[in-house]
Amino acid sequence: MARNTQRTQNTVRPSQEPSEQTNTVISLRLPENLSACARRHAEKCGVSLNGLICLALADYLMGRNVFSGK
Repeated sequence: MARNTQRTQNTVRPSQEPSEQTNTVISLRLPENLSACARRHAEKCGVSLNGLICLALADYLMGRNVFSGK
């Protein structure tokens, strides 16, 4: 089932109520330098690493790149 998303100040929020949401847990292996860079960027943006990865993936899949500064 596809979910619509709403963008609010650089965050993507599912349009469903929290009780209706489901999450998938994945294991992701990143090179140490990429992980460190991503953690610093997430902190700078005020989001968790998970949040940053979710935003980046959603934006990539929608053809956008909000983290490029463009």
